[in-house]
Amino acid sequence: KTAAELRERYGVTVTEVVGDVSKPEVQKALLAACPEPDILVNNNGGPPLRDFRTLDREKILEGVTQNMVTPIELVQA
Repeated sequence: KTAAELRERYGVTVTEVVGDVSKPEVQKALLAACPEPDILVNNNGGPPLRDFRTLDREKILEGVTQNMVTPIELVQA
């Protein structure tokens, strides 16, 4: 929907890539669609707001992957 709105409103080319960008195969598809991006905007909402003391290791690593590792990997690519 958003891509169609951008195309219609601004007359620009928009290529959609849908998926979890923390997954290597989605990163590959994203970079194939836009091999030389000028800017990276990480709009990951992150994990739900809660007391960090209640998070288990899996949730901590998930948050770090989404908000730190993934953007670093995309910049390095």
